[in-house]
Amino acid sequence: MWRSFRICFSAFALLALAAGCATPSIVNLTPGDYSRTRTGFYRIEVAWRGQQEYVREETIQPSVLIGRMSYPMRPVRLAEGRWETLVPVASDQDFVDYRFKFDFVQADLLRHEGNSRRSDEYRLNILDEGW
Repeated sequence: MWRSFRICFSAFALLALAAGCATPSIVNLTPGDYSRTRTGFYRIEVAWRGQQEYVREETIQPSVLIGRMSYPMRPVRLAEGRWETLVPVASDQDFVDYRFKFDFVQADLLRHEGNSRRSDEYRLNILDEGW
């Protein structure tokens, strides 16, 4: 009985590992804290990592979601798989919660279908240093 359990568990673990490797991951590259700026804009940066062989790279459209607002991101020059944007934060706010959303087309031999992936939520703290 233990032998069949170990075989089933091992097979399940290998499948889970393979699925995890095939799923792209979203890596937040934004610092948790920024000093308050006079312009009220702050750079948000992200990387898309992992197995992407079925994702058509030219279709990747990342954005930053803050509440109901969406801010499109642009590729970082000379850095493959990285995007950035500037987001506004009101002068009376000490933080902003945000997440990333990636829209893309997955392609295999038989079909192309739209897909999207959202990140966990992150917090950007705005510090009043130097004011």
